[in-house]
Amino acid sequence: MLVSIEKPAVRISSIDIIVGLNAASIIGRTVPGALADKIGRFNMFIIMSVLSIIFVFALWIPAKSNALIIVFACFFGFSSGAYVSIFPALIAEITPDLSKLGVRNGTSFAILSISALVGMYWLEKSSIMHILRYLPGTPIAGQLLAAHSGKFLGVQLFSGLTLVLGTMLVLACRYTKVGFAIKTKV
Repeated sequence: MLVSIEKPAVRISSIDIIVGLNAASIIGRTVPGALADKIGRFNMFIIMSVLSIIFVFALWIPAKSNALIIVFACFFGFSSGAYVSIFPALIAEITPDLSKLGVRNGTSFAILSISALVGMYWLEKSSIMHILRYLPGTPIAGQLLAAHSGKFLGVQLFSGLTLVLGTMLVLACRYTKVGFAIKTKV
C-alpha cells in the first residue's frame, strides 16, 4: 500500500498508481512524438517538460485524496512519456556527425541508468517504510522521506525543482541552436 497522503479514506496500491502512469505513458510516448515532427522536437520536449512541472506542483503536492494521486500519476505519465520518445531525437538533432549518434545515445542512457541502479540498491538496503523498497527511486528520495518521517513533501519539491532545472538546461540548449526565436521549429 502506498502512503502518500496522511489519512487516506481507502488505501491504494502502488501497483494501481504505476498502472495508471504507464498506461498514460503509452499515449505520452506516441502523440507528442508525432506532434514533434510538426512543431519541432525541442519545442515539444519543452512543452511536455513544463506540463510535468505543472502536474508536480499543481496536482501532486496539494493532493489530499487517492483520486488526485491517481489523476496526477496519469497526467504525469502522459507528460513524462515524451521524455523516452523525444530524448533520442534531441540527441540526433544536436549531433553534427550522425556516425557518432549511437555512441551519444548510448552514453546518455548509460548516465541516466546509474541513478536507477543506485536507487534500487539503496532502497533494498534501507529500513525506510516497507513499501518503498519495492518502488524504484533514488537515494536522495529515500533520504528526503527519512528526514521528513515518511512524508512526501521533500520528494515532491525535489522532483519539481529538478524538472525545472532540467527544463532550463533544455531551453539553454535550444537557445544555442536558434536564440530566442520562439516560432522557429526546432
